[in-house]
Amino acid sequence: MDIKFRPDGTADCTFTWVFGEGTLVVHSVCTGDAHGTWRVVSGTGSFKHFNAIGTQTFGPLTPTTAVPYSRFERFAGFSTHGEHGDD
Repeated sequence: MDIKFRPDGTADCTFTWVFGEGTLVVHSVCTGDAHGTWRVVSGTGSFKHFNAIGTQTFGPLTPTTAVPYSRFERFAGFSTHGEHGDD
């Protein structure tokens, strides 16, 4: 995961996962209130035609001394997996 913080406190995150012969790259924008949005930006192999968007939450969600993003990240969303986006 590559993280770049903006002056306003939001973070741009790029996640890269490698599964067998395929790679999936996801970009997300996270705010300081434990929420964000994400989208698939590219894929190879079995993920070549994979498209998805969604929201994310991250923890901790209660006031503690832990830093944001440190306990969990939960992704939810919608996807298609077909050359024409109809699968």
